Amino acid sequence: MARSLFFYEGAISKLIKNFKYHNDFSSLKALCQVSKEYIFKDSTKDLFEAIQGEDFYVLPVPLTLKRLRTRTFNQTVLLAKRLFSKDHILVDHVYKKVETPPQSELGLKERKTNVKGVFSLKGNLNGLKIVILDDVMTTGSTVNEIAGLLKKRGRVSFVGVLTISRAVF
Repeated sequence: MARSLFFYEGAISKLIKNFKYHNDFSSLKALCQVSKEYIFKDSTKDLFEAIQGEDFYVLPVPLTLKRLRTRTFNQTVLLAKRLFSKDHILVDHVYKKVETPPQSELGLKERKTNVKGVFSLKGNLNGLKIVILDDVMTTGSTVNEIAGLLKKRGRVSFVGVLTISRAVF
């Protein structure tokens, strides 16, 4: 089950780009303020009802160590920390083991193969309810790859996806 709060256009697109690529943390603050108005409501209500209560964990999409050093922060971790309780955030359980070209630089067909097999699991997630968090979903390739890993190797009881925005085609 995947839900997005907004379409990736207009002010939302600008806030994400400013935060992610230009280190504009005032854009992060504004993005989180507007996002908080919609989490657990309206379009995401069924996602959190499926989880049934507060017994869930948010897993921000990881970056490779190289990309993290270049950017100096993982945007989805910062989003998670501002949107959810720290007790519900899993940061070190899935990692990206292979450096790949950014999805944003690839065509729609290339995106799926670009992330195939690049994530690994660390630690025990058996029986947990997980919500994968990402800033933008275009094809869903990244979150689908992580979800498959969690279901197959993590043996989680539920996997959902929450993105701040979804690309419009």
